[in-house]
Amino acid sequence: MIPHPPQSPAVRDLVVAVSPFEEPRPRIVTAAERAGALGLLDLGRDASAARRALEELGRRLGGASPGTGTAAGAGAGRYGVRVPVGCPLGPGDLPPEVDTVLLADPTSLTPGRVADWAAAAGRPRVWAEVTGRSEAAAAVAAGAHALVAKGHEAGGRVGASTTFVLLQQLLADPAIAVPVLACGGIGPHTAAAAVAGGACGVLLDVQLALTVEAEADLPYEVAAALRAMDGSETRIVDGHRVFARPDLPLPDGPAAGLLGARDLRTQLLPVGQDGASCARLAARHRTTGGVLRAVREAVSGHLADAVRSEPLLGPLSVAQGPMTRVSDQAAFAGAVAAAGGVPHLALAVMEGPDVRRLLAETAERLGDLPWGVGLLGFAPPELRREQLAAVTGARPPYAIIAGGIPAQAAPLEAAGIRTHLHCPPRACWSGTSRKGRGGSSSRAWSAAGTSGRAPRSRSGRSRSSCCCAPAPTRPPWTCCSRAGSTTSGPPRWRWRPPHRWPRGARGSGC
Repeated sequence: MIPHPPQSPAVRDLVVAVSPFEEPRPRIVTAAERAGALGLLDLGRDASAARRALEELGRRLGGASPGTGTAAGAGAGRYGVRVPVGCPLGPGDLPPEVDTVLLADPTSLTPGRVADWAAAAGRPRVWAEVTGRSEAAAAVAAGAHALVAKGHEAGGRVGASTTFVLLQQLLADPAIAVPVLACGGIGPHTAAAAVAGGACGVLLDVQLALTVEAEADLPYEVAAALRAMDGSETRIVDGHRVFARPDLPLPDGPAAGLLGARDLRTQLLPVGQDGASCARLAARHRTTGGVLRAVREAVSGHLADAVRSEPLLGPLSVAQGPMTRVSDQAAFAGAVAAAGGVPHLALAVMEGPDVRRLLAETAERLGDLPWGVGLLGFAPPELRREQLAAVTGARPPYAIIAGGIPAQAAPLEAAGIRTHLHCPPRACWSGTSRKGRGGSSSRAWSAAGTSGRAPRSRSGRSRSSCCCAPAPTRPPWTCCSRAGSTTSGPPRWRWRPPHRWPRGARGSGC
């Protein structure tokens, strides 16, 4: 590969590659730097492996080997490192080519430790990986030059907030005046959403795990597990999101010391819900550099499109999705509508008389402002009939059916209610096109409700949710749950309609 000419820090930091699974993988870092992106070598917990990786990077990128005292030559390649919990290496082990240090251990976010890392041979800038506002405040107080907002959907150590929620929290804090990057649930399109939302860049890790540079170092079983992922095969263990499968035992010991990709049975594979994207990205772009360039081009392309089309200046630009026990009040709907959004009442399991009262109060309060309702496609038939009668009688402009199928939308459409299906993607791309229902799209992994860990069908595959994004002939809404999605293209699983889902597996976002 021909090295990319040196990039400005803003361009180099826009899409950052981290060697995945908290292990040193120098090939990924080399490919990233040659593609003009910042590459971060995770130093892991094996001192010998980390030193070998640093030496290999010195050879590949033209720098000095650590501990040799040899000065880097002109044009020697720069790169960065990530320091995880339990890393045996310290600031004195870093060669001068290291210009960025990402501290992932919250206990290292003290003024003294940050200053020690900043005083390493290459005088690197020090970033801090944070999972919440308290960690962010500590990192800024300690002197960190930038923050990496790591969301709940990412792999490894995580907090309670999803990436986009955490990003907004940090950017809104006046005490945080340093750049913030986003990590978790990132793909080509969500990278653009993060940057549009104020992030100065995004981090990719597991998304690169099946590129040609990365897969060669993976055990076959690990690569096969990643290739089969649909986003549902993770769980939280001791504050860490890891790969989960019914046949895999839970190893004994603290999770932080068990992270790795050598053996699925004796280690915990730190992989986020965005692991489902690595096979598709590798198939489409093949190399680490190809993926990084694709994400970088998507960011610039989407932002240019947004500037050109000005989507939020049009009518009905933002829809508020139905939320049980939140958006089931007319006053809440009124507040959303007053702010220019399109509210959707969550009917959940309300009975007919309660639904009619709520709809009447909302219609009176909102007048001519647009609004809608959210129904459950998998609600008990009698309850669904009661709600349907009330909704078709009130005739709100819009409706969303969670877990719905086209046949359930037909009576609403017949009553003049524009209806969108919030359902598994296979239904959206097959059943909706056959039945004439086009109002559906993939919902974010980072969104609430039926997203996140998707409920599973009897076959073991997930029922990934979808949101209320409309068909091209609908008003140009920007769905609030679209931002966290890293999926595109048809899914790899076979969809089961809602009436065939197992009892107890029917989550609800409405």
